[in-house]
Amino acid sequence: MVCKPRHKFINTYGVPDVDLDIVYCIHHIRKALDTYKALDVAQHGLSTAQVEILATIMVDGSGTSSVLSKRLKVSKANLTGMIKRLEEQKLLKRSESKSDGRLKIIELTKKGEKLINTVIPNFILMMSKILSSVPEDEKRSLVSNLTLILNSICDEINKKEE
Repeated sequence: MVCKPRHKFINTYGVPDVDLDIVYCIHHIRKALDTYKALDVAQHGLSTAQVEILATIMVDGSGTSSVLSKRLKVSKANLTGMIKRLEEQKLLKRSESKSDGRLKIIELTKKGEKLINTVIPNFILMMSKILSSVPEDEKRSLVSNLTLILNSICDEINKKEE
C-alpha cells in the first residue's frame, strides 16, 4: 500500500488544499487500519465486522439484535447472519431476556471474551509501535486536533439526525 500526502485531483471545491490533504490522509489511514485489522483477525477465522460485534458487546454490554444493530449502525438483516456464524463458533450465545421471554439477549461466551481480549490488545500494541516514531508533544497535538475534527463530525451528524 502506497501512501502519499497529496491528493491526485484538481481542487475545484474552493477549499484550502490542506483541508483536502487532511481528508485524504484520514481516508487512507482508515483504509490502512481496516486492511491491517482484516489481516490480523483473519488468523482467528473472523472478519473485521465480526470483531466489531464482539468488541461492541464487550464494551457496551449484551443486548438484543435491535440494540446491537443501532450500536453498530448496521441493519438487523446484516447482523443476523454474522451473529449466527459467531454462535456457530461458540463466540456468542443467545439467551432469553429475564424481563421479556420473547426477546433474545446476545452476549459473549467465555471463548468470545478470550478472543476479543487477544485481538484488541494486539491492535493497540501495533498502533503504539507505529506511533513510536512520532514525538510525544506531536502526539498530544494530534490527539487534540483529531478530537476537534471528531467533535465537528459528531455535531454535523447530530444536526442531520434532528
